[in-house]
Amino acid sequence: MRLLFHGDLPLTITVALAAAVAAGVIWFYRRETRGLAQPHAWGLPLLRGAAVFLALLMLAGPVLQHRMVTGNIPRLDIYIDASGSMLATDAAATLPSDAAEQPPATRQRTRLQRASQLVLGSDAQPSWLEALQSTHDVYLHALVGNGSRLIWESRSDLPIPVALELDASPPPLTNLSDPIAAGVLGTEEAAETQAQQSAAGQNDETPTRGEGPRRAVVLLSDGQHNAGPPPQSLAQRLGDATVPLYAIGVGSPEEPQDVAVLGVEAPGSVSAGGRASGAITIKDLAGEGAALRLRILFGDQTVWQQTLTSENQLLRRVPFDFSVAPWVAQVRGRDAAGIERTRVTLPLRAMIDPIADEYDAGNNEHAFRLAANLRQRRLLIVDSRARWETRYLRNLFDRDPTWQVQTVLASRRTNSGSLHVSEGSFPADSQTMASFDAVIWGDVGTEAFSGDELRRLREFASQGGAVVFIDGNRDALVGLSGSPLGPLLPVRLDDRPLAAGVRSLAPTASGDQQAALRLISDDQGTEEGEANHNLWNQLPPPTTLRRVNVAPGAEVWLEATTSDSETPLPVLVTRLFGGGQIVYLATDQTWRWRYRVADRYHARFWNQLLEAIMQPPFEVRDQYIALATGAPQYTAGEAALIRVRLRDGDGQNVGNAIVEAVLADPSGSAQTVLLHSVDADRGVYEARTGPLSEGQYEVSVRAAGYHSSEAVKTSLLVVPPPDREAARLALNAELLRSLAEASGGIYASEHDAERVWRAIEPLSDGRIETRRYALAESFPWFFAVVGLLTVEWWLRKQAGLV
Repeated sequence: MRLLFHGDLPLTITVALAAAVAAGVIWFYRRETRGLAQPHAWGLPLLRGAAVFLALLMLAGPVLQHRMVTGNIPRLDIYIDASGSMLATDAAATLPSDAAEQPPATRQRTRLQRASQLVLGSDAQPSWLEALQSTHDVYLHALVGNGSRLIWESRSDLPIPVALELDASPPPLTNLSDPIAAGVLGTEEAAETQAQQSAAGQNDETPTRGEGPRRAVVLLSDGQHNAGPPPQSLAQRLGDATVPLYAIGVGSPEEPQDVAVLGVEAPGSVSAGGRASGAITIKDLAGEGAALRLRILFGDQTVWQQTLTSENQLLRRVPFDFSVAPWVAQVRGRDAAGIERTRVTLPLRAMIDPIADEYDAGNNEHAFRLAANLRQRRLLIVDSRARWETRYLRNLFDRDPTWQVQTVLASRRTNSGSLHVSEGSFPADSQTMASFDAVIWGDVGTEAFSGDELRRLREFASQGGAVVFIDGNRDALVGLSGSPLGPLLPVRLDDRPLAAGVRSLAPTASGDQQAALRLISDDQGTEEGEANHNLWNQLPPPTTLRRVNVAPGAEVWLEATTSDSETPLPVLVTRLFGGGQIVYLATDQTWRWRYRVADRYHARFWNQLLEAIMQPPFEVRDQYIALATGAPQYTAGEAALIRVRLRDGDGQNVGNAIVEAVLADPSGSAQTVLLHSVDADRGVYEARTGPLSEGQYEVSVRAAGYHSSEAVKTSLLVVPPPDREAARLALNAELLRSLAEASGGIYASEHDAERVWRAIEPLSDGRIETRRYALAESFPWFFAVVGLLTVEWWLRKQAGLV
């Protein structure tokens, strides 16, 4: 038994209105009865107010509902895919056979509209929900991104919706696994709640007859899945739980004729005098043999272009290469006098020309940014000899025009105290040391350097420098523990023998989250981590490995399994030291990763590792203010790191000012971010913005007393996340069929959806009968109002008011 309200006005408004009017009646009535004795003084106004309240409450439409269930009533969860690909329209051949007789507007319905019509009905087609709600507990959901939204349920007694009311711009991804798993399988607590609800619903009912599936799932989708875990595991879990999934495929099995720019792979930074090399991923469905023109534009100027012959491929990767020097010169010429830049950001667009009869010309362009370094980054390599690791690292960075490499090979000091140096020289003072961005310290101990030189390196690290220690088989790093460099090490070293029999390498859970260890790019998004993890397992492992103990506060990013140790051994350990970051590598054999693949993984690992631990340089500065925004490009939803350095007129760092960063978009609106002092001695402030929306932002600094530095500005671009929905639009019937069969259900196309409803009907051998009693239209309600007025009249008569 349930009390419902089906009036024209919401219950809260009706109750508030009735209470207000009743209170007004009581107040006015009380003026007439103030001089009477009790109970007439208050009884009469209250009776009149109660009668008015009940009369006005009729506007809420109170209904008493009795729901009687007989037999076995299963729960049916209907999920309609509401992702971006479901907004596509299909050729007329995919529509029902009577489509030719329908008006053009009807024939151009989206997949989501057709799926909604199958469930909710239309003028020409009755609603399946109306028939099912008398024999099933029906719940209608919409799959939106990584979650689901409950649209309607039969137990609520709300009218069946006419259409799905969803956001105009659905997320550009589809997750067919997590939302259904959470909503259907759920937790043990959810299962207990469902059992209690089922028991409560049958209190007044006859016992259930027979046994059968208590739950089933219907999925209406085009089969696109590009987020979350593979849905095959969901189907297996549903099958194990005896919950069949019935799939209805909506859409055309043929990809529409379309070209698109799906993404751009560009280097994070290049030398201002070098070349930019990367690749553009396009969708090439123009028809085999058709001519395509792919371009990269700087404003309206063509930076690079290539004419292609269509290969009719869903995904096609086209490499590009061009010189950045002419475009850097154009950007630098726009700066005001006194402005210095260490990096120039080039706003670029990758564009593919539209084709005839193209399905969607709105995805033919993709904006991206390219950072050109005006200053070479400096790397110091220190080792005791030119071992394989040192040689490969020096060659790797020496060939890169964005790096300037200095190598010091020092083995020992003579009896007279002079250092035996075969190559290079250690920085002679702190200023020279601070000019480097990173230091790679090899298998060399304290005997090769003085205490002042070691303290100079420690000071470099504490002030924001990046240091990588690479261990070797000469035990030289063991002697650093008692030296000025001892506090830097993120591990505890001893003279234990090296570990042999290393079987494989693998990132830890923390390492999986680090961009430095991401050696593979994958368009599948959530599958990228698994593919990257498998790649690490396949890389040639080192032959020996130093056994170490991880220091408190340090973090292991990479570990190795060996044949003589049950627990994995740390390979890459890192920690923060002051303003800098330290990395320890327990092996000097990363050069083995070049086997048969050259620099593919070795170069990527080292570039990404140094990029991750180095302090980013300030991009633009004048005499007083230096500003940096981290990456020149972010994805919508990410937060940008804003860094500022302040100096006064004498060139001294200022660490106690109130500093704000202002991010202005082209529309004129701006957001302000308060920066916090992170290194007062160096006058450095930083903070992260909130999640950024798509668009281009101009970034400037606002600080008291620094109004003359308003010309210190830079910009950043926030691009939308990759639109995986646009990459593939054809119906994936095989996926839907496999899900249905693995769970014990069936698959049907949208033209043959009746098969699914016919298969669902036998799941129920009971019936739901709902009886409604409109209280506002009933005699008891009428007699209650009349009764209150009658009692009031009788009391008035006794009081002599009648």
